[in-house]
Amino acid sequence: MLKMRVGDLLNEIVYKCQQMFGGYGFMEEYPIGRIYRDVRIAPIYGGISEIMKEIIAKMVIDEVEYKPVYKKQ
Repeated sequence: MLKMRVGDLLNEIVYKCQQMFGGYGFMEEYPIGRIYRDVRIAPIYGGISEIMKEIIAKMVIDEVEYKPVYKKQ
């Protein structure tokens, strides 16, 4: 649940910052342009929001328990 919420907040905050910069917010020469581009892909890396919502619904409604998977190095 936290991963989905953080991803949504991240997108919202960066979008508002980009709006503050106006047209400069889309230019790659400015940090906000690069940050905006990188943040847009974060939900895909973390897990698509719709899939995360489905997992959360199963946990809440069906009382399914998911255990974290750790990768051994």
